[in-house]
Amino acid sequence: SSREVVGELPCVFAPQQQPVKLPGEGIRVQFKDARYRKLWQYAQAQTGGAVAIRYADGSYAKSSKVYALWPSAQAPEGAGATSVLGLSLGLFDCSVVTAHPFPIVRLIRPVERD
Repeated sequence: SSREVVGELPCVFAPQQQPVKLPGEGIRVQFKDARYRKLWQYAQAQTGGAVAIRYADGSYAKSSKVYALWPSAQAPEGAGATSVLGLSLGLFDCSVVTAHPFPIVRLIRPVERD
C-alpha cells in the first residue's frame, strides 16, 4: 500500500493520552499561550480554521498520528485565549513540516491500490 499527503495544518499539542474519536465527534482545543494564539490566527486566515491536534503517546513521546479538526464553535476564554470546538475529520499519520513559529504537520493517509 502506498501513502498520499492529504494536506498541511497548524498543529496543537495536547499532553494527555489520545482519545478515541470518530469522524464528526467534537474535540475542544484551547489557544492560550502566545504561540498557540498566533497559530489560531494563522488557521483562521489560511485553513478556514482547520487545525490538527496531536496527543501524547506514553509519558515522554508524541503520537505519530493527529486528528484533523474542522471548527464548529469558538468562544473567548479571557486574557486573549480562545476555546474552539472542532469536529474530527479523522485520524491521520503525520510528519512535521516546521516547528516555528508554531508546528505545522503534513497529514498522510494510506492509499488502497487495486
